[in-house]
Amino acid sequence: PWEKKISNIGNLFRLCKKTGKPLFGSGCGMGMLVYYCAAHYLPLNVVNGKEKGCDPIDFDAFPKEAFKALSNTDALLDSSTGDFFIYSADKNEWIPRGNTGLHNNRAADKFNCLSKFLIKGRKGEIKKTQIADPLIRIGVEGEVVRTKKSYLQHWALLNVAGEFLAKSNNLWDPHPINITNIQTIRSNYKILAESTRGPQIAEHQNSFVTQFYISRKYPCTIKVLLNYISKRILDIYGDLKVDLYNARKEITIQKITPSKYQNKD
Repeated sequence: PWEKKISNIGNLFRLCKKTGKPLFGSGCGMGMLVYYCAAHYLPLNVVNGKEKGCDPIDFDAFPKEAFKALSNTDALLDSSTGDFFIYSADKNEWIPRGNTGLHNNRAADKFNCLSKFLIKGRKGEIKKTQIADPLIRIGVEGEVVRTKKSYLQHWALLNVAGEFLAKSNNLWDPHPINITNIQTIRSNYKILAESTRGPQIAEHQNSFVTQFYISRKYPCTIKVLLNYISKRILDIYGDLKVDLYNARKEITIQKITPSKYQNKD
């Protein structure tokens, strides 16, 4: 979500969150929501690994002559944990600034855990320590998505199988995050479905996001989208009946009580 090539999508996401506009995001939508919750969608400029981060042991490879030109939004990213670090000219060291809420699953797999590395406060010193259990990555295009039992009757999952396949081949997965406003998240943040890689469907205030892509090859993903469309139309036309009869056809709306809208004269 911090890469420059999708900055326009990021701007749209922030605008929707700020104004409370309904938002459905698939694929990158989950990453954007997690990043928003974890770091308030900071305008982060990742300067290592071509904006994808790298292993902390490679931080020293960043050219020291470039330190003076760094701004307070330039950061080094640990791709295996999502931790990012800002350079402090006063201390002449990289200091922890926050966490993106996401990790690169290939980097995590490489080290058999969320991270083996934590940067200590002292210049140039790296402490190796295992801080999480090994991650499991399926590595196949069809990801098994499992709905949480408490959300089987959620409006977005009506007539959707409790377990279904979806295309989820993202390189960045959500992980337990450092949320900046815990009270807001506790009351509004919901993980509706998960896989072995982490959250797959989430709802947060005006946003509904999926880690997987919407595809005709995976019918249940289409159904989730249709349920979302139906819900939003009902929110607008609360006393109307919505009939979504086909994903490729128009949405027809029928009045439940036509006489209610007729001229009494």
